[in-house]
Amino acid sequence: MNRSEIQNNIDQRTEERKGVYHVTMQDEEHFLVNRHHYQLVDNYRNAFDPEKLADRFSSILAKFDYIVGDWGYDQLRLRGFYDESNPLYQADRGVDTIQEYIDEECNFGCAYFVIQNLDVHVPKNAHKNNRRHKSSRGRRRHHPFHERREKLSQPPVKQRHGQEVTSVSHGHKRNFVLRKKRTTKTKDES
Repeated sequence: MNRSEIQNNIDQRTEERKGVYHVTMQDEEHFLVNRHHYQLVDNYRNAFDPEKLADRFSSILAKFDYIVGDWGYDQLRLRGFYDESNPLYQADRGVDTIQEYIDEECNFGCAYFVIQNLDVHVPKNAHKNNRRHKSSRGRRRHHPFHERREKLSQPPVKQRHGQEVTSVSHGHKRNFVLRKKRTTKTKDES
């Protein structure tokens, strides 16, 4: 693809997105994005533009507690951040990293704004998916590979020189089994 084709695709995508999201201001700080409540927390250098926000907004941003919009080369970039109470919380996308993001990822001295999502929409399966990242005390974790142990005690993994892993198929399932290495006799030994 050459540059003109890429630009045409970008322009086409931009036209398709226009009109999907609408920003309705309630007062100077509070506004709605398609009936979803937000609050303007910080507006550095008057960066907040409701029309541009509506053009760039995406439904994926509804799961974030805070959204930072920064301007660079006349383009608005949006990035979401989580509050610690959000079940989707990730330390590298936590609300306490917003200033670090502005200092390191945004253009120096650029205009930016920070908005707070007052009605976070957490996906239904987010609570189930996040369990595996937290402590699993008392819960049995699912592992894709199970080691079958012989009745005799097994030595530590680093000392298992005489063993090999083989693949065993059972219908549509495939298991991996740890077995003793088979020794092959050479012609000289027989």
